[in-house]
Amino acid sequence: MRNAAIWDLTQDRALAFLVALSLLLTLRIWLGIPVWDAGFEPFNPRTDLPADPGLGNILAPGVILVHQGRDAHYGLPNGSEDFNAVWQGGKTLVQILAATSGVRKEAPQAAEIAQARTEGPSLEFVFDEAYRLSSLAKALGAEAEEADVTVDRLIMLASKTPTVYFRTSPKLEYIAYTVKPEATEVFGLAKKGLSASVPRYAELPKSVGELEVAPGTYAPRDTPQVALLNVQADPTPADGVLSTFFVDLQILRTIVERDGATIYSDGKRGARVYPAGAVEYGQPQLGDPEANKVVAIERAARFAIQHGGLPATACVDKVITGSKTGESSRVQFGFRFSGTPIIGTRGIISVSLNNKGVEAFLRNFRLPIGQSGQYRSVLTPREALASIAGQSAKLFGEVSPGQVVSMELAYLVGAPSDPVEPLKPVWKVEFSSGASLVADAYTGQATRRSAQ
Repeated sequence: MRNAAIWDLTQDRALAFLVALSLLLTLRIWLGIPVWDAGFEPFNPRTDLPADPGLGNILAPGVILVHQGRDAHYGLPNGSEDFNAVWQGGKTLVQILAATSGVRKEAPQAAEIAQARTEGPSLEFVFDEAYRLSSLAKALGAEAEEADVTVDRLIMLASKTPTVYFRTSPKLEYIAYTVKPEATEVFGLAKKGLSASVPRYAELPKSVGELEVAPGTYAPRDTPQVALLNVQADPTPADGVLSTFFVDLQILRTIVERDGATIYSDGKRGARVYPAGAVEYGQPQLGDPEANKVVAIERAARFAIQHGGLPATACVDKVITGSKTGESSRVQFGFRFSGTPIIGTRGIISVSLNNKGVEAFLRNFRLPIGQSGQYRSVLTPREALASIAGQSAKLFGEVSPGQVVSMELAYLVGAPSDPVEPLKPVWKVEFSSGASLVADAYTGQATRRSAQ
């Protein structure tokens, strides 16, 4: 009996070890990097933990450009060691804002901005969205002189007169402030030596075909060979997500649709679970849209954490704000795998909300498990833009999309009804009008993602 008890105890301990090891490896896959090297809080779908979305990471720039003079431009992708060393969870931006002397310069000319990039040294923080500066600063625990200006990037120039330039949106104009000398200390973080793997960046031409490109729009200079990305279904069970909306799943009315999706309803709220595991929820609520993007992102992140969780490397994919009563603002989250954004046609996680609450929610997550098939060359940024220009009549009709303001490689998750299959690389392109599209990185075939 004693030997049997010892054997049972040994089995229990072995099982516990294997479970812990499985969880550790799952987290490594989830983050795309070893968990002990991650600069983010590990993903945890439990809803009994404090719902802290970690805005310092969610609102972080997609890339930090390092301009070292002449044609030496480097891009630090979000999530890389070089990026984390410079960004420090938002502390660097707080330090820059704190050093702003309040002396606003006259509106800088285009030549001055170009010089800040070509002569350097300068750091350029390129955000995934345009934010009200005061709200962005408050979210990071700082203050900003400009209360109402909306910015999508800032340039910190180290020179005899240290200066910070903010680019406003949607006009793409610049305002400038002189800053105290201590602000230049942030350059020490970037001067420690960039990793050999840091990609070179180059400024895109002013136009490609009929497409206009905003000055200062940079993209990778050398495009890599890229394979498809193998994925698995969402490891968070659909029933687990549903149980965060409904107390008792047994009393819900259910309808099984022809495509295999199941609809659940209690008469006031409804949810749909797709065969591939995506979950969609809706509860109509008439109200006013949330106009402040930072507030909308914070509310959406907290809601997502309470209803299935957010990936530890969650990032802002797109924010669309409503303009009148009865409309909602929609926040679309993506996440980064080994530094590359993974986005969705409707977002990986999407939350539509107004001042009354959340009207709609979509969770369409896929778990990356590694590359699939052969590595193939992708179109260069200029080739991709040329392809998009050739499709502009179909994509935009007679309405101009404005200027190209950002361009980056990403992986695309399809519609919630799509099966689980390897993800294709795409060029994600954003325009000054708010239009957004993705172009197949292999073929250039483009698709609109949102209305202007």
